[in-house]
Amino acid sequence: MIEAAGSEEKKVETLRRLAATAMNSKLIKRNSDFFTKITGGGLQDSLFVDGVAFKKTFSYAGFEQQPKYFKDPKIVCLNVELELKSEKDNAEVRVEQVSEYQAIVDAEWQIIYNKLEAIYKTGAKVVLSKLPIGDLATQYRQIGGERYNLFSECPAAKTCTLVLRGGAEQFIAEVERSLHDAIMIVKRALRNTTIVAGGGATEMELSSYMHGFADRNVPHKQQAVVKAFAKALEVIPRQLCDNAGFDATDILNRLRVEHRKGNVWAGVDFDNEGVRDNMVAFVWEPSLVKVNAIQAAVEAACLILSVDETISEYPPFLPHPLCLLLCLFNLYWLT
Repeated sequence: MIEAAGSEEKKVETLRRLAATAMNSKLIKRNSDFFTKITGGGLQDSLFVDGVAFKKTFSYAGFEQQPKYFKDPKIVCLNVELELKSEKDNAEVRVEQVSEYQAIVDAEWQIIYNKLEAIYKTGAKVVLSKLPIGDLATQYRQIGGERYNLFSECPAAKTCTLVLRGGAEQFIAEVERSLHDAIMIVKRALRNTTIVAGGGATEMELSSYMHGFADRNVPHKQQAVVKAFAKALEVIPRQLCDNAGFDATDILNRLRVEHRKGNVWAGVDFDNEGVRDNMVAFVWEPSLVKVNAIQAAVEAACLILSVDETISEYPPFLPHPLCLLLCLFNLYWLT
């Protein structure tokens, strides 16, 4: 087990390569540096927003004359409606004069004017609301056939957005799954900096160590138990060979020889159907994954070994053997 370290540039490059491994078996392998979500355009038309992007929900008369970009603006976030609402079907207003009706209409407009005046006095350039907004301007950028509002270059923000584009929804869904896998891999690498080699290298090294430990330190019958556990660890590289269509017996024999020579990270080479140093080949796994897997296997084995007796219960629709014996005994005496 080693700890990934180095300069900042090397760490960034390592994380980039780790993210790219999540897309080696996906449809987007050739474009692993690009991600898209909006239908239309090419995969290389992806967009990274250092902030938040969301779909523009409306357009209005005169929006072309409004500014489309604000630098260091003051933003107002609202939870109130900024539009005139139509009366409900069962609403009833009784007036005796036309002036009274006009007063009601003026009062409705005055409510909106008061809200807009309060917003105007704040000096805000951008207004956002969870509820409907009337003909008020916000910034937008044209992306494909949709308009999007983009908020970026915020120094204190910890949010970014990846706008995914592609020609078909199925392809976009595949890209999204690959992106999620890549993000999870980078997240795991940042949280757990200790790594081991994959491709069955760790399991074969543990198996080789336990075989030697049993030969040197366990002279009694328990040696068979330790060797059985060591043999069970070889299931992982054997299964990897079977999945790749390799000769598992030949590969495992070569792995045993390499690990006895001291090649700790020797694992299955899927490119050349052989054995290689998987640490150099960038076949890595977080050490925490291996620790958890071995702990789960040991707990399951101990649970099964702790069972000293099993009781079989017959289904209710099947007669118990004792009942059949009593029936035959009664028939014998009746005859």
